[in-house]
Amino acid sequence: MPKGIIGLGMWCVDTTYKINTLPQRGKLEPIIESFQCVGGGPSNVLSDLYSLGFKYPMIAMGSIGVDENASYIKKHCRKNKIDTKFLKPTQKAPTSHTVCMFEKQNERTFLYHAGANNLLDINHFQIQKLKSDPKILYVGYITLLGNLDKFSGKNTRLSRVLSQAKKKDITTVLDLVSNNDPSFQRIVLSALPFTDYLLLNEIEAELLFKKTVINSKKRLNKKLLINISKKLFSKGINKALIIHHSKESLYISREEDYSHEF
Repeated sequence: MPKGIIGLGMWCVDTTYKINTLPQRGKLEPIIESFQCVGGGPSNVLSDLYSLGFKYPMIAMGSIGVDENASYIKKHCRKNKIDTKFLKPTQKAPTSHTVCMFEKQNERTFLYHAGANNLLDINHFQIQKLKSDPKILYVGYITLLGNLDKFSGKNTRLSRVLSQAKKKDITTVLDLVSNNDPSFQRIVLSALPFTDYLLLNEIEAELLFKKTVINSKKRLNKKLLINISKKLFSKGINKALIIHHSKESLYISREEDYSHEF
């Protein structure tokens, strides 16, 4: 019986600086406090699962450098019972890192250095080396996946990875990121036929649907999102998509939809 989850995609080290507000160009803004942590969707998901008492295998897959940040990631994974033997080290690029400015108004701004994540490719999905198949493949974040985001014919190289997983009956979960890449919609649509669950926030929904999805009350426009999401199912998505917002979330499947307010 398949058990466990693979976290494939970007692994990075986040350095967060808490400030009052982003300074104007050429101006100075004091740092109130700073802290470091492991970032990226795979780390977030697997670490959260561990904190919730998840008892099944959790496997990290991705590209890291040979440096202090790589050691920091591995130490974090050991602490959270995440298997790191499939995180492939490279001397061609440093481990990815992100600088995050966290404002008093709870707004966050990111500066991202891709580093080793730019080398991500099909060979980083090492499913054939596992002793048993996992139940879930989580991938994050699309458009920040290096070579996996590149097209090979009509589909991206990530589509080939997702197709391999589907042939083994693995549930696939695809997570988006708020990256204004000009090919954002095309890259996402390429992966949808092999995706069971799609995770996105309101910014990513607007990038994907090319429509404003927030209403005058600063809430999700549920009627609009349900209508355009239903149309999106013709492009793929086997199970459902989940749109999350600071005040609510919306679950939309082929058969039903429901929302939850925070």
